[in-house]
Amino acid sequence: MELIGKSQTIQEQETCFLHLIEETQLDLIWHPDRREKCEITFTHGHREIEVYVYREDCPMSAFREYAMFLLFMVYADCLAINSEDWKPAAARALKYLRKLPDEVRDRSLAFAYTRIAHLYEASGDPKAEWYRKQAELCRLYADGMTPRDAASMMETMEDDKLFDFCLYVLRYIVEQGCFGEDAFYLGWKREQYELVEIVLDKAVEHFAHDEGNTILNRSFFYFLKGIYLKRTRRFKLAEAVWKAYLELPRIEEEACFTPSLVHALWGECCLHRMEEALAKEHFRLVREDEDPLVWEYVQSLLAKENVPTDELNQALLQTVTDACCQNNVTPQSLKESIDAFFAPPEMDDEEEEQDEEVDGEGNGEEECAYTFDQWYDWAEEGDRFAQLVVGFLYYKGEAVSQNYRLAREWFYLSALQGNAAAQMNLAYMYAHGYGVEADGQEAARWREKAEANPSLGLKSYRDLLLR
Repeated sequence: MELIGKSQTIQEQETCFLHLIEETQLDLIWHPDRREKCEITFTHGHREIEVYVYREDCPMSAFREYAMFLLFMVYADCLAINSEDWKPAAARALKYLRKLPDEVRDRSLAFAYTRIAHLYEASGDPKAEWYRKQAELCRLYADGMTPRDAASMMETMEDDKLFDFCLYVLRYIVEQGCFGEDAFYLGWKREQYELVEIVLDKAVEHFAHDEGNTILNRSFFYFLKGIYLKRTRRFKLAEAVWKAYLELPRIEEEACFTPSLVHALWGECCLHRMEEALAKEHFRLVREDEDPLVWEYVQSLLAKENVPTDELNQALLQTVTDACCQNNVTPQSLKESIDAFFAPPEMDDEEEEQDEEVDGEGNGEEECAYTFDQWYDWAEEGDRFAQLVVGFLYYKGEAVSQNYRLAREWFYLSALQGNAAAQMNLAYMYAHGYGVEADGQEAARWREKAEANPSLGLKSYRDLLLR
């Protein structure tokens, strides 16, 4: 908590707020559950002011800017209440608002203009009308189907309509393939992921935990959630879903996906996590007579040959598509809205040629496929490589505001899990005093750990070493 005094300049107040936010971010690294409702508190005069940043408000790449926007908006209110000049604080709020990603900025503009209009109105300034009109325009431009609209709509749906709507949306999970994939969905933006996760959460909550629903309904959404988590590289979470799926009561006439299929996917998650022995245990439970396509897939994985996935992926897509057609109670207009929501962005010929050139040069699709926020989510879940990446991005100031202290914390978490590159980066930071007090002994200790670590020379690590 920081005391904001009247004698401070706007620059000094900005420094105090930035310090508050940095301390909050350090706390969130160690307590990610607090991100659901993150509280930042400061005092002004005799008042204690609480500002909340919710998980859905902004991605972590924009947390610093979004929190600064909120703090200065609230601070402007405090100044106005005390009949002090609030305009510099409001100007600072708008400065940080302009730095936000488009989707967050557009969502927040109406709020900002409304608050500023209220402040002008309180002082009888005619500028209030201009800001109020700007707020109305922002709300008009925000019209259209959004994930939150879908969440509200699902609350009022009957079971058969809810099942069909959820399944139609989740069909996009299997459309780009379920086997042999370890990458995010082609052409999707944050809105598509947000809608799918809202629908998955609602479907699992409503169907999978309701004993009154059929095994068919419950198993479908468990299975699709596992597929989505696997595709988005949250392998441990996917494995927990596969376990829950296999524990469901099994009725043959209602079975959608065989245990062999689930064990194959579970084993694939284990391979991604470098747990080959555990993967083989699951692969041994795959039965040839239960699912020949899956059997062929597993044998290819075990032999480390080219893995056939097209036929298997198509079979899964057909199963989900058939289920959509059987129920078929979602209005056609709503289906068209969903299809438009997931439609890939149009690209002109020039852009397409540029993309082909980049891929042809072997610049590595994976290196540019994931955003900072995707890496951050994996880092929060404990993935040591993602923690290394997030630390590196904070250190370099790439895709996020540069912050050595946050970089040091992520390197430390990764280093504790035995990541050699993170250990070497910690040694570098201690040696040069970046984000920490310079400490030669601590630098030497971490360097020794890294040099004794056989994974230090891995190609995937070399580009993430500090120089």
